[in-house]
Amino acid sequence: THDKVLLVSYPRSGNSYLRQILENNTNITTGSDSRPNRTLSKALIDCGLKGEGITSNSVWIVKSHYPERLGFIKLSVNRIILLIRNPFD
Repeated sequence: THDKVLLVSYPRSGNSYLRQILENNTNITTGSDSRPNRTLSKALIDCGLKGEGITSNSVWIVKSHYPERLGFIKLSVNRIILLIRNPFD
């Protein structure tokens, strides 16, 4: 098993795009701390992000927008990927 990694960004920074790149190139499933029954979560699942709303050990990397918004499940992680978008882009 792997240590869980939190993929953190402010909303609209390209988090879902990075998740798709990771999934397509590594064949891993990424999760998220979002509620799976939300409209956006359902749309992301339809777009191929099957781990949306999953934080269990079945996923290694979990997307979060913390601390801008709290996820529906608390996670304890030792590693993060911080995604930052150019604010002038």
